[in-house]
Amino acid sequence: MCIFPDLKNGEYRLVREIMQKGFRKAAFFGGPLGDYYTRLRYEGFENAISENAEYEGEYFDCGHAISFDCGTRSIEAYMRGNKLPEVIFCVNDELAYGVIKGLKRHGVRVPEDVSVVGFDGIKGLVLDDVRLTTAVIPVQKMCSRGVEMLLGGGSEREIFQVSTSCGNTVKGMQ
Repeated sequence: MCIFPDLKNGEYRLVREIMQKGFRKAAFFGGPLGDYYTRLRYEGFENAISENAEYEGEYFDCGHAISFDCGTRSIEAYMRGNKLPEVIFCVNDELAYGVIKGLKRHGVRVPEDVSVVGFDGIKGLVLDDVRLTTAVIPVQKMCSRGVEMLLGGGSEREIFQVSTSCGNTVKGMQ
């Protein structure tokens, strides 16, 4: 039995939707590409970026601990050696909130100066007045379906689609 969110396609659709708002330069913040979940999400990002010759995308390795604190440290390290992109796609929501916190510490406004996007749709994470734009994994549906499958109802494998939740962290999407 296998239940899995479509991480690669979810990231791909999220990146396409947001880049179509007029952004041209994006960065993907994630863990090492050897990490399965980071790799799938980055492949979706890369596929969406490569479809349009006007888009520029880069990868930034935040290390293994892709957490709030890691996001804060990573954006500070990134800013020392790079010009900020227009939008930063983070491998998860926790990292995205840390990136936002680090940007605010340096006087960078979100979304006016740079937009930030998460992935997971974790409820309960809060930072000031931030409502994160993110990809939402349908955890409740997946759990319900898992119970049904355990009780003998259906297929051995099911992949769930990821949807977008618009917050106030992407310019032009509030």
